[in-house]
Amino acid sequence: MSPELYHMIVVGYNERTFYQIVKHLLFSASPTDVTSTVSAVSPAAPPANPSTPPGRDFIRRHRMALETRMALLPSLFRSLQDCRVLNDEEREEVDSKSTKTLQKQALLDMVVRKGARAQKHFYQVLKEVDPWLVEDLEEQSD
Repeated sequence: MSPELYHMIVVGYNERTFYQIVKHLLFSASPTDVTSTVSAVSPAAPPANPSTPPGRDFIRRHRMALETRMALLPSLFRSLQDCRVLNDEEREEVDSKSTKTLQKQALLDMVVRKGARAQKHFYQVLKEVDPWLVEDLEEQSD
């Protein structure tokens, strides 16, 4: 199974990633891969609780868009370090990735692993650094 496909399955998927999985299975997978992949994919996450604080599920809802549209701005990193969401080693790990997409995936993975508080801070920082992106993504999910 390719790392990209594994990432889509483990992190979660939306409609776009579902079509990427199907495309992968139809055009490049063996019958064994299809069986194991289909059994590994879990159903979509339930809708967010309306009482959930803003930003808690932001990454989950907008993961693919963040990976493609989010800029890795120095001010984003600085702010995440200032509120102690990231430390120097984690920033270096993100910077060491060979492509911008891999850097974004690594950053999002770190924030998700750290839990709800880190995700909330990420959302607040992104909203300050790139308010247009956050606003556009939130309008799409309404």
